[in-house]
Amino acid sequence: MEAEEYNRRAKEMVDYITKYLGSIKDRKVIPEVKPGYMRELLPDAAPSDPESWDTIFKDIERIIMPGVVHWQSPHMHAYYPSLTSWPSMLGDMLADAINCIGFTWASSPACTELEMNVMDWLCKALGLPSFFLHYHPDSVGGGIIQAHSSVEKAGLISLVKIRFLPTDEEFSLRGDALKEAIEEDRRMGLVPFL
Repeated sequence: MEAEEYNRRAKEMVDYITKYLGSIKDRKVIPEVKPGYMRELLPDAAPSDPESWDTIFKDIERIIMPGVVHWQSPHMHAYYPSLTSWPSMLGDMLADAINCIGFTWASSPACTELEMNVMDWLCKALGLPSFFLHYHPDSVGGGIIQAHSSVEKAGLISLVKIRFLPTDEEFSLRGDALKEAIEEDRRMGLVPFL
């Protein structure tokens, strides 16, 4: 696919997404497929020659959508009320095009600096102490560490020991508790990491 075809196909995909989300309320939220349903719909081996985009595009409804849980549906009342928005999808398109690898400031100054500023906004919105800010005279580097339940699951899957640390009465992790836990882990021969 070259740039000209990408431009045309991207517009088709945006139209498809708009139609999908605009009519999602009419789809069954939970698919009625059985494990292995897709095996019968796909060839035994990957194609040796590329398929046309039209063929691939038709497979979205024929193969993919029958097995999709429609999390964005207004009839979906489990786990999360919604996961995406029109602006976030535009942001995802741009982020995919830039393909930023934000390992360090040198690998992407814009990525790092945007993250630092947004994290400062979040810190202020949450009313956290100023030493959490990146841009403040009392700062020691800033940053906020947040974890989702998926972190625990990832640790279990990868056989990494997860240690839960106590919080104070405001559910904040205090530096002394973290320092004590790191020292204790090191005494036990463990290597703490985030």
